[in-house]
Amino acid sequence: MCEYPFSFPFLALLFFPKHADYHSRFQSLYRRIEGTYFNEKPLHLTDPSESIIAILTYEQFTAMSSTDLKALMIRKNVLVTGHPVPDVAFDEEGLQTLTSMHLPVSLQDFSAGPKGGRKSFPKNVVGTIEDLLESVKTGKKIVNGLEFPMLDAPLEHTAYTSDLAAWRITSGVHTCPRKSEYPKGDMCWGLAGSANTFTFMHVDSDGYNTFLKVLCGKKLWAFYRDGPTYPLSSIDVFTNPDFSLDDVLPQSDYGIEAVVLKAGDFLCVSLLSAYTY
Repeated sequence: MCEYPFSFPFLALLFFPKHADYHSRFQSLYRRIEGTYFNEKPLHLTDPSESIIAILTYEQFTAMSSTDLKALMIRKNVLVTGHPVPDVAFDEEGLQTLTSMHLPVSLQDFSAGPKGGRKSFPKNVVGTIEDLLESVKTGKKIVNGLEFPMLDAPLEHTAYTSDLAAWRITSGVHTCPRKSEYPKGDMCWGLAGSANTFTFMHVDSDGYNTFLKVLCGKKLWAFYRDGPTYPLSSIDVFTNPDFSLDDVLPQSDYGIEAVVLKAGDFLCVSLLSAYTY
């Protein structure tokens, strides 16, 4: 294991949403993260064996066997530091690796405030990558793009890509034509957003692990940690009135661990983990 250099006491000071209720919800999240600290530091630094986050260098990661890596990912979310990434900036050239600058895409706009007693929520709008870049340049809007299918993403056969292994084995069997192409547009997609965006707590669908490679910028990633009442595997977690997807209620008893991701970090999210970022 390696010590990861980023902690985040400064993050609450760098979060500038358009509306106060976003800030209060982030503060609730931040206080719960601090509640899992040991000796005023995150568990993955002070007590890695108890943390739900394992941190490896790229050299350690590539040296692990498929068996060891999968056994680790059953128990922990794996953060790999120093992963090779292309030199990409958050500019017109970099964003065009996601899609055409003028092609209509789905974006989340965080401009809408609380209304009718309801909290602020991002609104799904149709825009372009050009709109996203302009929002970053001017600071007038907070915009997040979460749906950029990576049709030309390279297929990397590694110790953890069991989906590719399954695809090879089932090609030509029953209703799976041998000449069918792997559905990269459904399995690989890019994300891009301005500062001060976030998503609420959720579990990714379809029973897959999630893998994330950061190309530029920084991102806070926070993981749900089982409380004493219910494990995350229980549906009672989500039906419990003390649990809310869009806020960390003071009466809830689960923990949250978090890391700050930077360019060159590669995150392997454990199967059926709940997280927010």
